[in-house]
This record gives sequence, structure tokens and C-alpha cells, in this order.
Amino acid sequence: PGVIADAIVTTRPDIEVIDRVTPDVQDGGIADSRARMEAILAANLQSGRPDAAAELLADIDAERTAGRISVVGGDFNEPPSQDWTAATAELFDHNGVVIPWQTTQTLLDGGLVDAFRAVHPDPAANPGFTWPSDNPLFPTSSLTWAPEADERDRIDYIFATPDARLAIDGSTVVGPQSTIVRNERVADDSADEIFTPDAVWPSDHKA
Repeated sequence: PGVIADAIVTTRPDIEVIDRVTPDVQDGGIADSRARMEAILAANLQSGRPDAAAELLADIDAERTAGRISVVGGDFNEPPSQDWTAATAELFDHNGVVIPWQTTQTLLDGGLVDAFRAVHPDPAANPGFTWPSDNPLFPTSSLTWAPEADERDRIDYIFATPDARLAIDGSTVVGPQSTIVRNERVADDSADEIFTPDAVWPSDHKA
């Protein structure tokens, strides 16, 4: 069968300023978690990613109609809705906020499968962080957006259309073992399996 591959690649918006630090510091004192969620989603919508995901689904629907499997992968620069849940609301500087991030939710609502979450359904035990990735050749200040926060997130993905011809047998994070939290290099302390190549890692993202 044919396989179509695509990606959503955009710049990371200034949502870090809203969602990573206490509200009285960064978002004008918005204390209500629902109001904060709505503010974050409104800012995220301006990135254009949710609209791009909707357009991508139209292409995927055409491929499925033609009997082809679709695989979507890349750097989305946006966290997943299935990771910002009640289970993680008090972790990773989520500050009590549950957010149905639009881009991943659009793909999930369109019937796609998040490969990592299909294998690792618990976002607290297996967060699968891909950003920020450590790189010893650069200062931590060059690898982060919000150095005073725990800004770790899973923002790189592989999605696929469910199909009897396609099996997801495993999903592993690829990149350095270390990450950055509050501008400090730290070892990953999750249950995630991380495959680290021998070569120097060339990105501020894991895969």
C-alpha cells in the first residue's frame, strides 16, 4: 500500500509566557483555570497550527478513501491534548490547568492514532518529553524559552491512520538522556526509554 507522510512545522508561539509561570506573574493575574485555558488556546490558535491540522485531515481523508495509509510526523511545536490532563495538572509546571490543545485534538478527532500514546498511555509515568533537549555544545540559555520554568513537553510526534495493515509495536524517545529544567541540565527521571545515538545530537528537540 502507498503511504503519505506529512508534517506540521511552525515556530513555537509565546504561549510559554502564559502557561508556564504563575498567573500573577505572567498573564495579568488570571486566577481561574478555565479562563487561563481559554487564554492559552486563543493564543495558540493564532499560530495557525490548528488550521493546518484541519487542512491536513482533508488530505488524509482523500488518501484513506483511496485505500492508502497516512503517517504524519514532525515537530509540531505544540503540546498534546492527551498529556495536559487532570493526571498531569499539578506536574511539570502545568499550574493546575487542563488544556485540550487544538492541533493534536484535531488529529485525534479525525481518527488518527498518536503512536507514542498508543504504546505509553500514562502521560505522568511516560511523558515522552522531546523538548527541550540538552546539547552540551550550547549554553542552556540557548536551548530554552522560559528558563525559570519546567517547560518540558512532548511536541514531536508520529500519527497514523488506524489500519489492519499497520501495527505500532513500540515507541521510543530518541535523543540525549538529559534535558533542561529551570535552566539546569538534569537527567530524565521518567519511565521513558530513551535511545541515545553515539553521534553529537544536533537539535534542541528529541524525536
